[in-house]
Order: sequence, then structure tokens, then C-alpha cells
Amino acid sequence: MVTRHDHIRFRSRDGLTLYGRSYGAPENGRILLCLPGLTRNCKDFESTAKRLTPDWRVLTPDYRGRGLSEWDSKPDRYVLSQYVEDAWVLLDHLGIRTVVVLGTSLGGLVGMLMAADQPERLSGLVLNDIGPEIPLAAAKRISRYVRKKGPVNSWADAVRQDRLQYESSFANAPDEFWEDFTRLSWRENEQGLPVPDMDPAVVATLRRNYLRDRVIQRVRKLMFLPTRALPFDAWGAFAGCRVPTLLIRGALSDVTEESLVQRMLRARPDMRVIDVPDRGHAPTLDENESIAALYQYLESL
Repeated sequence: MVTRHDHIRFRSRDGLTLYGRSYGAPENGRILLCLPGLTRNCKDFESTAKRLTPDWRVLTPDYRGRGLSEWDSKPDRYVLSQYVEDAWVLLDHLGIRTVVVLGTSLGGLVGMLMAADQPERLSGLVLNDIGPEIPLAAAKRISRYVRKKGPVNSWADAVRQDRLQYESSFANAPDEFWEDFTRLSWRENEQGLPVPDMDPAVVATLRRNYLRDRVIQRVRKLMFLPTRALPFDAWGAFAGCRVPTLLIRGALSDVTEESLVQRMLRARPDMRVIDVPDRGHAPTLDENESIAALYQYLESL
């Protein structure tokens, strides 16, 4: 059963019609902006919104090229800086000055850059299994599985494909979990066949940028410079963040390895960290540990 929500449609600065959902309208003015992962969309936060309303207003936008947002005719705009700009446009469209940002994977990187860009507009930041650096092995794995997403001939095939790609991240998940999980990021096309709920150019752009970044990494390695899997100074954005921050980490995750978390804590000793057992990249936020940590964090702000 879908939680009641209002539809939001707004225009980006370059003219795209973008979509989002708004849940709840508490008089206390507390607003949580939930940003999804690379190939995901606003539906991922349905359960989170249901739990947090009516105490919080929960906003869940679709990035351009995902869900019900318009596809971009210029795929080179499927980049992090553009997602940050679109997030500000959404908040300005709604007349919202200050929010807490909760970002899963890519959404967490968007949140970090928002905190660096306009820190006065964030009162909190929740990072769902993401840090200011992505280990190269994890970056390769992510690039590999998003390229393999689709095509399929039935919903059963789509479920099998997602299960094959994500099973290591959701240990002991029951069969019904996979049906629900798959339907969050797939839709039916005009022929009634499931297809990924996003513009295929998102993956093509990711692959092109990934290959470019691999060349950069090799050059840096030859020059005995540190290698990283992000093309911007995420460490600077993270270390300079002055808003209370919570990291929700999948205990099995290869994206937020323990060594990376320790480095994050050295840069930000005030950051809270919670490990979610039997989860890799990334927790769905309906785990008991995630729910408890999120409640406690939000109430402390």
C-alpha cells in the first residue's frame, strides 16, 4: 500500500521538468530531503517517509533521467554538479530554506557537496553507505553491474537479474524482498515488459566517465600520486562540513570499508556511525538498526 503523498513538478534551470514526492506537512517545519542512489529513484524512500511522518515533512525527488523526471537530451549533464543544482532548484521552488539531507550512495555525495556549497541551508547530513572516497574495486563493481541492468523478458527475469547483482549486499533476504526491491527501480514499457526506470544514457555516461577516470588513475599512479575514484575534492567537502553527520554503513559493504570509516572519523571525530548487520551497499533504511539510528539522530538535531 502506497503512503499518501503529494506530487511535485518543477522546472530545472536548463528547462527540464523534474519530479518529486512530498510526504507530510508538520507545523514544526522539520524537513528531510532524501536523495537516492545512481540508478534508483524516489520510491526507495517510501518506507522511510511512512515512518517519519507526521513529525517530518519528507521530500523524495527523482534525479533527471530517472523515475518520472524528464530525460536529458544532453547526457553529459548526468553528473554530480547538475544533481546538486537541481536539488537547490527544488528547495527554492518550494520556498524551503533549511533541510536535513539523507543521501544513499550517490545521494550522499550530492549531500556532501550541498553542505560545502551552502552550509547554512543544511541542519544535518545522513550518509547512507557512502564516504568521500570510493575504493577502486567497488567503483569497478558498480560500473560493471549497472551496465548489465536489462534487457529482460519478464518480471521474473528482472527479479533474478537484480538478485544476482545485489544478493551479496542483502544476506538472508527472503524471496518476497527481491520482488519488492526490483519493482522499486524497474517499470513496464509499452509492451508490458519490465525495463530499468531510467534513461539508458545515464549508464552510457557513467561508462564514459569511468573509462576517462581510469586513464587519470593510471597517470596518477605512474606519477606516484594518490588514486581515487571520484573526480572532485570530496575529502575537502567532507572535512569542511560543519553540520551534524550520521553515517549508516552496511557491515558487509565494499564502499565504506572499515579503513575508510576510520579515516572519516579522523577527519570528523564528531560523526556518528552505525553498522547495519547483514547488509552491504546499501542498507534499505527499513532495518531495525537503521530506523533506530535515524530516529535518534533526527531527534538530537
